[in-house]
Amino acid sequence: MQQPVGLTMLTVGCAGEYPLRLEYQLRKHFFAGKNQAALSTAEKFVSEAENSAAGDLVLFKSWLMQLLIVLSHKSWQIGLPVAHIHLNVMALEMELLSTLEEARGFFLRSVGLLQKSIIYQQAGDTLAEKVKRYLQAHFHRALTLQDVAEAVHVEAADLNHVLNKELGIGFRECLANMRVNEARKILAAQGMPVAAVAAQVGYRDVAYFIRVFKRETGITPGQFAKHPGLIAPFPDESENGRENLNRSLGRELIQKEKAIWFSLLSGDAAGTFHTTESLFLDLMAQEESLEMVKSYAIKFVVVLSRKCIRSGVPAEDILNSVMKLFLLAGRLATLEQVFGFVHGMIEELLRRVDLHCRQDGFRAVEAVKTYIRQNYANPIKLDDLAKLIHFSPFHLSRVFTRLTGCSPYEFVTNTRIEAAKHLVCATNLSIEKIAEQVGYQDSSHFMTVFKKRVGESPRKYAKQLNSGKVKV
Repeated sequence: MQQPVGLTMLTVGCAGEYPLRLEYQLRKHFFAGKNQAALSTAEKFVSEAENSAAGDLVLFKSWLMQLLIVLSHKSWQIGLPVAHIHLNVMALEMELLSTLEEARGFFLRSVGLLQKSIIYQQAGDTLAEKVKRYLQAHFHRALTLQDVAEAVHVEAADLNHVLNKELGIGFRECLANMRVNEARKILAAQGMPVAAVAAQVGYRDVAYFIRVFKRETGITPGQFAKHPGLIAPFPDESENGRENLNRSLGRELIQKEKAIWFSLLSGDAAGTFHTTESLFLDLMAQEESLEMVKSYAIKFVVVLSRKCIRSGVPAEDILNSVMKLFLLAGRLATLEQVFGFVHGMIEELLRRVDLHCRQDGFRAVEAVKTYIRQNYANPIKLDDLAKLIHFSPFHLSRVFTRLTGCSPYEFVTNTRIEAAKHLVCATNLSIEKIAEQVGYQDSSHFMTVFKKRVGESPRKYAKQLNSGKVKV
């Protein structure tokens, strides 16, 4: 496997701040079909980027190309066929521009053309189809009915009514069905641990994921992983000839991208490289165009770098050099060289992830553990812990587990049970009061957790401890 060409070109000096807030606003308007609002936000983005770049034309063009890559990638996720195929052409045209004003005009025209493609492609969609497309792209997130209703511009109550009328199921059932289908694909093809699969399809509570999976399929994820043939094939293939979303959206490639991201952030180099090789083999089997594969490779590197940044791993210099990445890719003459370039970039990201985990991860985990020990009596959510240290919930979970051997949820439970053991033995408080003081609103749930962790009910444990039969 070849090393990347000219990686030293990626080094950049001190740069301004990429206008991420305006990017998010633009994406919201762009995919909501709010043309005028999208155009207005795009103009604001360009102005703020220009000011922040402070006359650095290469940096300015890199930021504009980064946003075009993001819009193309998200368009591909919601069904625009191989939207990233035009990125190489865009980059070549952008490279020829010699002024900030020319770059501004080109960017705004490109956004407009891409938006027209989205509008044309979705023109005949029913509301239910739009919802399904949105869920296909975002099922791994903590979605609510209100989130999806806003994305497709209807009232939440109306959305649930339409889904029940057109699909025969409500929003929660639709989302659960989609997540379980994705989980089945991962379990059948990749052999990942059940906890990892749960996180990848949007469930933070593994036990809840297992219950949902069993409710939908009749068997547990573990049973399915061992014997995928126990239940019927995935219901993506409809008998009435509907378009197969899995094929039209390139779901196999999208799923592998997510698996690569999961492996990368967990520091699993072997898994990252193996899935990346599989992804590019699939891509090259579908498309023989070298230029298209180059375009996809740049998009792939940019998406991974952005995800690293969202998790606290520094990769700004890569994103500030997007135009240089395209120049590097332009020199690659074979598919093997393209893959060697991607391999080298992933090696660099893995190095940064490992360094970040060892340096910043340890301090972050210690801060989370201290917070849990001081606040275990109160409700504790993963999102709140992540905000405390400016990590994403996913990244916190992976780093915490990697450095402590247990998940944040398990650490909270262990801390609460240790406190409960002391209260049970040292006080005359009722079980209900003890449960409340250690963070459980439901005393029966507290007793179930206590017995599972300790091996005895709270009162029996206290009795045995006082008789000397067990030690604290």
